[in-house]
Amino acid sequence: MKRARLAPLVAAALAALPACGLQEYTAVQSTSRPPVAARLAFGLQPAGAVAGSAMSPPPVVELLDVTGNVATKLTDSVTLTIGANPAGGTLSGATTVVAVGGLATFSNVSIDRAGAGYTLIATSGGLTPVTSQAFDVTAAAAAAAGDPTGRF
Repeated sequence: MKRARLAPLVAAALAALPACGLQEYTAVQSTSRPPVAARLAFGLQPAGAVAGSAMSPPPVVELLDVTGNVATKLTDSVTLTIGANPAGGTLSGATTVVAVGGLATFSNVSIDRAGAGYTLIATSGGLTPVTSQAFDVTAAAAAAAGDPTGRF
């Protein structure tokens, strides 16, 4: 009952503040916490690659928050390894990178052997690893000769 009587008085006082040159003040309790990644996702999947050459475009792993958005303030380390390895290839280049703006870009990774159906696995801290879609790596000589399958 007291609240009901006070509400019009408070509303009138707040309405009068601008006329007095004052602005309304709203107390906000800070609940900000350091950003935390909830999961990983491939933002840019690895596509067909040429054996021994940097993947182009480079694979990009996103650090996502609980709502599924890129956590742009995160700078966690992300590591790539080969998952499915049909030809016994080796992943070379910077296989661990620090995310910038929640994105880990692997600009110089390569696989040294041609094969169909490779996958990459991204890991970071205690998050569940994520596996890329399958992709093929063609032989360097075949790609140079114009055969994208690497079979000739």
